[in-house]
Amino acid sequence: MPSPIAHLAAGAAVAVGFTRDIDDPAQRRVVWGAALIFSVAPDLDAIPGFITGDMALYHNQISHSLFFGIAACLFVTGVFGLLFSRFLDWWSYSRISAVALISYGLHLVMDAATLGPGVKLLWPFMDERFSTPIMIFYGVRHSEGLFSAHHLITIGSELAMIVGFLLLARIVFRPHRHVPDTAFVE
Repeated sequence: MPSPIAHLAAGAAVAVGFTRDIDDPAQRRVVWGAALIFSVAPDLDAIPGFITGDMALYHNQISHSLFFGIAACLFVTGVFGLLFSRFLDWWSYSRISAVALISYGLHLVMDAATLGPGVKLLWPFMDERFSTPIMIFYGVRHSEGLFSAHHLITIGSELAMIVGFLLLARIVFRPHRHVPDTAFVE
């Protein structure tokens, strides 16, 4: 699976896209926070793996499914929506939900595009793991510890991906420039 750095970069690209028309700094922070949190949320299942020393038992299981991701995103954004919409007149449940769902979904796609066992996208309906036909990431090898030479491959591929995401976000989400209408100039 890609490292948290790659997942956060994908979340940052989502945030750039969803904040391009927002001028209010508080709104921008909420969108950025949601994008970054939900871009790494599926990997919260690694915490019990680190604690118990059995990463395979917990990590990359049900939290890496579409069903769990959609339910978690809608539940969390719904709860925060109820809390914040009363105090913040600009709160947009649909925008925050979209940010959460896209960020979470990008995490699953990135994990599916990593050399390894794939992800349980259709859990609880199927236990089968799915991978993309093209592997983009080498991935973190938790079994090799924190300081492995193989992690250099992961870092290199992720740096290339981050540069690609930033370039894509800059191209796709560039501000629209107003072109004056000069057709009727005499």
